[in-house]
Amino acid sequence: MGVWAIDGVELDDPKGRWRIEHASKVPAGANRRVTMLDVPARDGSIAVRQGVGTGTVSLTLAVFGEGAVLDARRSALVSLIQQARKIMWSPAPERRISTNVLQSSVSDPERRGATALLIQASITTHPYWKEPNTAFSVPQTLVAGFRVEFPELAGSTGRLDDAWLRVTGPTKSLTLTSERGATGLHLNRAVNAGEYVFVDLARFVGYKSSRDSDWGLPSSEQIGLDFPVGGPLQVWPTVTDDPEKSQVSLVVGGSGFTSASKVSIRAARSFV
Repeated sequence: MGVWAIDGVELDDPKGRWRIEHASKVPAGANRRVTMLDVPARDGSIAVRQGVGTGTVSLTLAVFGEGAVLDARRSALVSLIQQARKIMWSPAPERRISTNVLQSSVSDPERRGATALLIQASITTHPYWKEPNTAFSVPQTLVAGFRVEFPELAGSTGRLDDAWLRVTGPTKSLTLTSERGATGLHLNRAVNAGEYVFVDLARFVGYKSSRDSDWGLPSSEQIGLDFPVGGPLQVWPTVTDDPEKSQVSLVVGGSGFTSASKVSIRAARSFV
C-alpha cells in the first residue's frame, strides 16, 4: 500500500498508535464529466465534455491503546481526517505524490477487542496528484508547423493544470495548440527580441516582462490572449504503450521566429 500521510502526519504511525490496514485501496481516478444533449430529429446524443470530476481515497485505519488513551487517539485521528487539507501517497520510495483534499468523512469506529478500533475514511480529492518538485523545462526552439516536447515532464498522466509557459522573443504571432482536445493559445501581439511573455494557464492570463525569471510573478503589464474553438490551452500528456515515456508536447504556429525564439514550461509532473 505504500506510505500515506495527511498534512504531514504519517498514517502508519512510527510510534505504533495507528496504522493503515490492507483493506485500504489505491486512489480511484476521477471520472470524466460529460453532459449528453438530445437533439430533436437526430439519432443518438451529443456529448459535451465538462472536464474531470473528483478522485476518491478509501482508507481503513486501526487505532491502538487502552481505555481513555485509545479514545484520545481515535479522536485525534478523526480530527486530522476531518480537517485534512493535503494527502500524500508514496507507492514506492522513488515516487511521492500529493493532492488537495476537498471533502472527507469517517465511519463509526468498530471495536476490535479491548485495545483496538477500526476506522473507515472516505476522502474526496482534487483529480490530479502532483510530485513535490516543480520541473523547469529546457527552452525549446519555436518552428512553425512543428511540435515542441518537454522531456522533463515525460511520464505524466494527468493534466498540468498548474503550468506556466514562458515565451522568449522575437515572434510576430504565436499559436500553441495541444495535441489532445484541440485547445490552444494565441498571443495577440508581437514579442520583441529580449522580451518575455509568461502565461499562467490556470487563469489563462499573460504578462510581459524584460526578465527571464518572473515565473509566477504577475507584472503590471498584462497582455491579451485568445484561444480556438476548442477552448483555452490545456496541457495534457500523450499517453503511449510505454507509460514512462508519455510525452508532453505542443504544436507551434505563427511567424517571425528566429533561433532565439523559444518556449519553456514550468509545472509539476501530474498523475491520475
